[in-house]
Amino acid sequence: MRVIDFYDRHPISEQQVLAAVAGRRGGALGTLTAEDLFDFDQDHYGGLAAVDTLARRAAITAGSRILDVCAGLGGPARFLASRRGASVVALELNAGRAAGCARLPQRVGLAVRARVVRGDATALPFAPGVFDACVSQEALLHVPDKLAVLHGCHRVLVPGGASYRALLGRARFASVEAEDLSTPSSWISSRRASSAAGASPPRADQRGRRAARVAWSPSSV
Repeated sequence: MRVIDFYDRHPISEQQVLAAVAGRRGGALGTLTAEDLFDFDQDHYGGLAAVDTLARRAAITAGSRILDVCAGLGGPARFLASRRGASVVALELNAGRAAGCARLPQRVGLAVRARVVRGDATALPFAPGVFDACVSQEALLHVPDKLAVLHGCHRVLVPGGASYRALLGRARFASVEAEDLSTPSSWISSRRASSAAGASPPRADQRGRRAARVAWSPSSV
């Protein structure tokens, strides 16, 4: 089964999130805010603490223009829009996840600051220099052509912009580390660190088991 198809049957879905919120409220949804969803919509290890780590390391503040690469249901995008006041574009390839990622911000009043683009992370459909930061969580291990993703992020960042991914579970999912991948030299450093640690390129079936490491030869940059 392809990774993208796995997410059609992922246990955390738009319907599951809303059902969990309704259960907490005694069966009624009513008017919702992003805060109502946060206990249920963070489809990644580390929860809100991981997103907050990325936000701090990438200096995301009110008005920051953010690209969330492989955004899934958009939990981090809504967090960054709600708590940081950022303007976030959530890029997601899976049709069902992208649709849920578009509907949930509408339900919580964030449709303007957290919008969704369905697209491929290896061919970002954006003009150069339009984002202040790119973030991603547990995504690169699912993408075979990691170099294309990072080249794309580098292209769409403003000069001096930040590109961060969360490295989660390096100590049995007990720690969260944000890794700066803003420049080609950082891509090489990440690869060398992986090689020194004896890390091998991640496989698609390693979903959630360990963080992806950048996997290519420095000579290819």
